[in-house]
Amino acid sequence: MSSVLPIPQHRTETELTLPAATNGLNAYIGERIHCVAAEPHAVFLRIGVVDGRRELAFEVAVLGRLRRGYRVMCLRAPLGTRIELAYLFLRIDLACDVPNLWAPPRHVRIESMTAESETNERLTTEVRPNLDQVTLLTQMHEATQAEVQRLRDENLKLQRKMSRKGLAPSDDDDDSVKKEKD
Repeated sequence: MSSVLPIPQHRTETELTLPAATNGLNAYIGERIHCVAAEPHAVFLRIGVVDGRRELAFEVAVLGRLRRGYRVMCLRAPLGTRIELAYLFLRIDLACDVPNLWAPPRHVRIESMTAESETNERLTTEVRPNLDQVTLLTQMHEATQAEVQRLRDENLKLQRKMSRKGLAPSDDDDDSVKKEKD
């Protein structure tokens, strides 16, 4: 809804008008409100009379069921009962200038797949440098693990050779090694 066409990007669902210059019988507001809907038979138009924050009267109609021309809407109290002698006289103009914004499901799927692929491409270009770093770090980690395993195997072979020759380290040697580490 908007008071101007084309509808601005930051539109609202509620459009307020100024109060009538002379309140009373046959008050004239004289403002134009545009309701644009792709599916007018699925849209409800709710017109309300508000005093400050308190709603005094309202009426609801399906936008697609309103006919062109001058119309009278009987207003209702906040609880939904009709108010005697409370009517809103309005003029309705219908236009089909706005193209149908609703796409068939097939088009929606194609558009969502296109948007998804564009997002994937953007994320790929953003993540590629980080992915290369992760790959390099993974290769370095694997090389380090292989080197550690090679050193363990070599240490185990040396221990076996020493034990065969009777040169196994004694408990005193282990204590001295521990003291050196501390």
